[in-house]
Amino acid sequence: MRFATYRKVIFFLLLALVVVFAVSRLEVKFREDQTAQAAQPDPSSGSAEQQEAVLPSEADFNQAAETGILILKVDETTGHFIVEDKRNGNVWRSYPNPEDFENETIGGIWKTHLVSPLMFQYTDFSVYNTQPRESNFRTLGGTIKDITEIDGGVQWTYDMPALGFSVPVQIRIQDDYLETKIIDKGIKEEQYSLIWLRLFPFMAAEHSADREGYLFVPDGSGTLIAYDDHRLNTNLGYQESVYGKDPSFMSRLGFSSRYPAQMPVFGIHSGDKGLLAVIEDGAEYSDIFAAPSGMLSSYNWITAQQTYRAPFEQITNRSKGTSFTTYNKDERFGTDRAVRYYLLDKGKSDYVGMAERYRTYLMEEKGLRRLTDIGSDLPLHITLLGGDSEDGMLGSRYIKATTTEEAADILSDLRRRGIEQMSVTYLGWQKGGYAEYGGYFDVDTELGGEQGMKTFIEHAHSMDIPVMLGVNYEFNNTGNGGFREQYHAIRNMAGTMQEARIRGGEVYMASKQFILEALQKELGSYAKLGADGLLLMETGSRLESDYNTRIGVTRTDSISIQQELFDLVRSELGEAWVESPNFYMLGSVTHVNALPDDYSYDLFSQEAVPFAQIALHGLIPYTSGFENDRQQFSHDFLRDIEFGALPSFIFTASAAEKLTEAHGLQLKSSHYESWAETAALEYSRYNEALSEVQDQFIVGHQELAEGVKATTYENGTMIIVNYTEAPFVYKGHEIAGQSYSLVKEGGA
Repeated sequence: MRFATYRKVIFFLLLALVVVFAVSRLEVKFREDQTAQAAQPDPSSGSAEQQEAVLPSEADFNQAAETGILILKVDETTGHFIVEDKRNGNVWRSYPNPEDFENETIGGIWKTHLVSPLMFQYTDFSVYNTQPRESNFRTLGGTIKDITEIDGGVQWTYDMPALGFSVPVQIRIQDDYLETKIIDKGIKEEQYSLIWLRLFPFMAAEHSADREGYLFVPDGSGTLIAYDDHRLNTNLGYQESVYGKDPSFMSRLGFSSRYPAQMPVFGIHSGDKGLLAVIEDGAEYSDIFAAPSGMLSSYNWITAQQTYRAPFEQITNRSKGTSFTTYNKDERFGTDRAVRYYLLDKGKSDYVGMAERYRTYLMEEKGLRRLTDIGSDLPLHITLLGGDSEDGMLGSRYIKATTTEEAADILSDLRRRGIEQMSVTYLGWQKGGYAEYGGYFDVDTELGGEQGMKTFIEHAHSMDIPVMLGVNYEFNNTGNGGFREQYHAIRNMAGTMQEARIRGGEVYMASKQFILEALQKELGSYAKLGADGLLLMETGSRLESDYNTRIGVTRTDSISIQQELFDLVRSELGEAWVESPNFYMLGSVTHVNALPDDYSYDLFSQEAVPFAQIALHGLIPYTSGFENDRQQFSHDFLRDIEFGALPSFIFTASAAEKLTEAHGLQLKSSHYESWAETAALEYSRYNEALSEVQDQFIVGHQELAEGVKATTYENGTMIIVNYTEAPFVYKGHEIAGQSYSLVKEGGA
């Protein structure tokens, strides 16, 4: 008993010591917090309780503008607006659906976020190692000033003296769209600096409430986040940088399993209401942020998050690999930020209607035109790999895959098999093969040299087959064009030369100004070979800021240079092809390879929809993946038929086993002789399904039953694709399992 009592005494003494120590630590921590607050006062802290989170009263709105379709009303006190659609009576508000607001359970500052026209993240660079904070116009007790009438609407400034911020914006209507614009030159910062800003983030937001609706996000070909009251993963939402993350604000450019947001669009569909948002200005500095119900609030909402500063890695010791993450106070990404909200009419409010409106936008605003001079048959797009390299005993060893003579034989054999329409893209033709980057530097003699390439192209032309040469100027590991990494490589904000990781190692990324000058010098060489165009690999699918002090460019400038590169190729050679492009490239290219036809398999979405394909079909020809380089051969063939993609194969004269350790392309099933018969058969199936619609717009897409999809074209052709094993009957017409069928307008 004495021992037990003694043990209890010891226990309580130790417990008392722990409590005393904890209390002392709390006191010290309290004093440190007080000191930090004195050094960095937070004007927004606690203000959320003082600002009542209420929605505007619609009686306070006054008409500011009217078109033949829309009426704009504004509230000069709250900074909100309402748009009425005269076609259908739909009302669009810059704030959440009032019917749902009384049922909203979130409180605190997030309740105030919901009613604010502006929310943002900011920081104080005068305080060491401070963390960014979030606030909003309403919490800060902001006011509206400098109200001015403009054509189609108003301009005013959101003034927040508590933080020293002023943000001028324009709100106007034109035709069938509302446009909001942040005027960059008028933004004012004092002690605090903006990180990002969301203007009207909760426009058209609403609870699920058993409504039929979804948020559309530009993931892959496009995907939907359905309204759901019973979502299991409530912490998951969508946020991606438009045109991909900037490698100059990442430690290294590495592999990502996610699709980048290559289209500057997003959308909302609810019942018979729908809108398509297009980021018109400043997309290169925008994120698309989508929050389904249950994440942050009970509202489903989606917005463009405008980035003004981005974190970067500052190296402190390269040899030890130490660094820290920081921001650049003095550089704010400067460009106006404009978002157009196209308000869709009844019957056109779903993702098909969104894509159709985007197609019209591309034609009216970006100069895209309908395809003309289409042949009676589809073209079969053939990619040939000349050579590559792999690790050898003493450095790299060359792999010969397809000589120019063998390439000519492949074309002749395909023609004998009945394929009349073809195009060819020749990769890895340069000295050293595919993984030697930097542009034109002679045709490898192992393949036949320059004369062999000229002879091959002449042979292709005798069969009316155009030939594109694949080139990669984005990377440079050869010194071609006079490339010197210390002068011509992209540098990030910290001044570090940027490299991309590929299988053969790390390769320097070339500055866009250097690429432009190199291509200008070498275009004549491609013309002398007889090439009909170039496939500029990587260019147009990535976007970066370049802090090279000699030839660096902004992310905005990089877009212009990439467009100029493709325009030069078109003017000199005729054809300019691009792979999996950011959509700012569409006005400068003649063909799209590898247009995404899938999505990133996030838990908050279920499947891809062909938004990109609906927008582009009939404007620009496109392929998806290589038919013989896929995981699910039958399924992916049917996906091409559903999405209207042209047939595409990649071939080598040599066995694919020779390429398993290649530095560039590790092809698994490219041997032509093994594929020749199947390729001809598959081409005939593509041609049967799509030849009559290759220049037609897609006007409908729907799921007829689980695993059965239908794509409808403007000439009345409906293509039904059955992914299931069982047959499916539509209006008396049976579609076998794992097959497709064409149904003409008016019956089977």
